[in-house]
Amino acid sequence: MKIIFWNIYKKELSSIIADMIYQYEADIVVLAESENLSSNKLVNQMHSKAQEWNEIVIKAKGNIKVFAKKQFNILPHKEEKHFSSYKIYIGDKIFLMNTVHFPSAMYSDEVARGHFAERISQQFEKIEETIYDKKERSSFVVGDFNLQPYSYGIAGVNAFNATMSMEKAKTISRKVNGEQCLFYYNPMWQLIGKKGNAQGSYYSENDQQSKSMYWYSFDEVLLRPSLIDRFEWTYFDYITEINKMSLLINGKIDKKKYSDHLPLKLEIMEE
Repeated sequence: MKIIFWNIYKKELSSIIADMIYQYEADIVVLAESENLSSNKLVNQMHSKAQEWNEIVIKAKGNIKVFAKKQFNILPHKEEKHFSSYKIYIGDKIFLMNTVHFPSAMYSDEVARGHFAERISQQFEKIEETIYDKKERSSFVVGDFNLQPYSYGIAGVNAFNATMSMEKAKTISRKVNGEQCLFYYNPMWQLIGKKGNAQGSYYSENDQQSKSMYWYSFDEVLLRPSLIDRFEWTYFDYITEINKMSLLINGKIDKKKYSDHLPLKLEIMEE
């Protein structure tokens, strides 16, 4: 199950998205800020490449669109303005895919974004409880969090409680003030500062806190512990090139031609 997430900056990028899907052999693509994308054009582009795709239609409350190969059995489960949830049926297993596009750092400070993440993480837990009962939670969250992996909204125990430690995540939860807080595992730490042309998914030289960060890992995937051993590390990365065309220019993201974010690709093995 190969998945690509991309915040497409309100652009009509159906042709380049189709090329990306084909090149990286994606099965599911999640697109944020997609209000100006022609869904029909993208589906037709994939048909021209001899692949049958569908848009997984959900009420248009937000700006997230999800497309998948026809053979995938995906049902929309819940949608709010900043997230949508989908159940993916593979054999007798249900994977819960939560997709997010959280408020921008341009309009909300980190404390406010952290509190927002708290509320959404709690909603995701409630959704999990309706699907998994006491069973293993085969769920993950992917999207533009507008938060760094070390931010409170991601790592905070009352928010997503996402740790970089695979070993700790596999213990399922930790007790804080008498309450069990479920872990997510955050693999994004493996990409931070990685050698190459991009050390994150978003580039900015205008840091509000006067830190020399430049690259930000706002686009992330968080895994429940049961999916850790299903995660395929060789596929996992930011995409910097599509059809021999670079998404970067002069060491920065080419937002004029493409988007202000880089796509993130990941793979979760079915077995």
